[in-house]
Amino acid sequence: MNVRIDIHQERTVEAGPVFRVSTAVTYCYGIDPNIFVFDVETDSFSHVATVWDMLNVKTDKIVAQVNNEPFYRKISAVVDYADQVIAKEAADYTAARVNLLAKTYDQMNTEFAGKNDYSYVEP
Repeated sequence: MNVRIDIHQERTVEAGPVFRVSTAVTYCYGIDPNIFVFDVETDSFSHVATVWDMLNVKTDKIVAQVNNEPFYRKISAVVDYADQVIAKEAADYTAARVNLLAKTYDQMNTEFAGKNDYSYVEP
């Protein structure tokens, strides 16, 4: 199974100045597009999902709240930074984490999942 995640990322300067990084999944294959993890209480972006998050964190905030879970997932994330250098580093890191998620999710499905039969014979 191949995993593909395409994202669109925009970096803009807003009044303040605020350095805004907007990242959204535009296409995906073999994985749910809700790869951005948010804090239920604050609605703030926490991180790009890990494989564990993809298997365990809900995509519906209300369901997460009802189940007293701390996080939920969404298809896009908008994060504001006060520092331009930190914003650029965060943008690059986010893109790298999306790439890592695609690789590790694919590895879980291709290298781990499956069935094997073994036969052992005593000489």
